[in-house]
Amino acid sequence: MPVSAGDFKQAITKIFNSVTRQVFSVGIKKCAVEIGGNMITIVSEAARIPILKVFDKHYPLESVKIKALILEHLKDEIKKAVETELKVKVKSIFKDYDPSEETSVTVIILDKDVDEYLKDMSEPA
Repeated sequence: MPVSAGDFKQAITKIFNSVTRQVFSVGIKKCAVEIGGNMITIVSEAARIPILKVFDKHYPLESVKIKALILEHLKDEIKKAVETELKVKVKSIFKDYDPSEETSVTVIILDKDVDEYLKDMSEPA
């Protein structure tokens, strides 16, 4: 279990990359994690799924639906993994992806400040 903010950020990065690999079969290229209060912000770069370019060009309406479904699935998987591996309670996850820059932003909102969780994690059981 992480006991410092740095350890916590590394754990979030590992979880995020692992879930991304599970969903897309490729990991992230770059990742920055920031913590503020009960919010965890992840800015990452990852290659776009090639088939989505085809859908964008030939089936734009379906492409919007598919991208929304992918984001919802990814958020669900991130929530499960974060809660299971870090023993925290996730209230909400917001996520968006800019395909032109291959950049995504994910905001995870916990039920209490990360510092409170870190304090709980560092106390002996």
